Amino acid sequence: MRTRFFVTFICFFVFLFTLQAQSKKNIRQYYYWINQAELAICDSNLLMADSLYSQAFSIKKPLEREMHTAFWVAIQIENNKKILQIAKCRIELGDEELADLYQYMSPHFDSAVYQQLLDIEDQMNKTYCVEFDTILENVRERDQRYRIQGMGRSPEQFALDDENRKLIKQFYHEYPDFSEYVAGIHYGVMLQASLLHSVQTGHYDLQPILRKNVVAGNFPAQQYMELEEVWANAHSLRNRMYGVGMESGNIYYIGNTLFVTRPENLKQINKNRKKLGVAETWEDAVRKRVWECVHNDCCMTRSRNIRIFGDEEDDAAEAAKMKQEIDAEHAAGDFHRMYYEKGSKVSE
Repeated sequence: MRTRFFVTFICFFVFLFTLQAQSKKNIRQYYYWINQAELAICDSNLLMADSLYSQAFSIKKPLEREMHTAFWVAIQIENNKKILQIAKCRIELGDEELADLYQYMSPHFDSAVYQQLLDIEDQMNKTYCVEFDTILENVRERDQRYRIQGMGRSPEQFALDDENRKLIKQFYHEYPDFSEYVAGIHYGVMLQASLLHSVQTGHYDLQPILRKNVVAGNFPAQQYMELEEVWANAHSLRNRMYGVGMESGNIYYIGNTLFVTRPENLKQINKNRKKLGVAETWEDAVRKRVWECVHNDCCMTRSRNIRIFGDEEDDAAEAAKMKQEIDAEHAAGDFHRMYYEKGSKVSE
């Protein structure tokens, strides 16, 4: 009897392990197709990108960032069926004014599609817990209450930040698959400021929870990597860097020019990305940022136009000086730095 129970227990354990391994494989496959779709956009192959997004979305429910870009692609190639499919999903999760977004994005405006989008906005019911709209708005309000007055490091704001951290922990405890499908399409944006300020003030106990959700495909990998980058820079943890945004010091804007510096610890950065499950290497991420900078279109990376502080004249002078330095490096065969301007590629 004991032997049968033991064998049954082992078989059940192996079954659970197999399911978990298969789930991780599926998520990695999802990230792979998303990365391939975004690289296809960089190659101006939007038909291929549209097909790759379909493959990715057949594996798991897409997150807002991927839906946004796939929506843009469908509009560019006039895949009206896909436009309406993505719109329905986004509107069910609380997105709004997609008809106006279609009108803004479309190179070949179709009034019939526009009307269908208006009808969907009127008819679709929300499928997420709409109470989170108020809850997350309160989280954002607490995060900004004293910061907007320049009192972000006041004891009062620290107390509100602590309240937010406890509440976010509670969300993930009560909802193991906490995501935009639970809390609405804007949940990541609503939480990010609070999470970022938490990390900046030395509180990062949510890190294991967020990482687990990235690996499970429930939390945006880009947002998690941004938090990690802030933490790694504050604590000189080069082994935990992902090479994203201003915190890495490798990709930034001065005015309309994007400057890129290859990080010295690039191998470790790509190793960290691979461990996280994302297929996008640092080189892939830069290629997408450059594409957005050059074309000033779409938004695969959700990158922010980061500028060096100063007036426009200071920016122009600083940018010109850096371009001259980089041109001289290229002439000497050193290509560790590059620059690109909106509208045209400046250096290869």
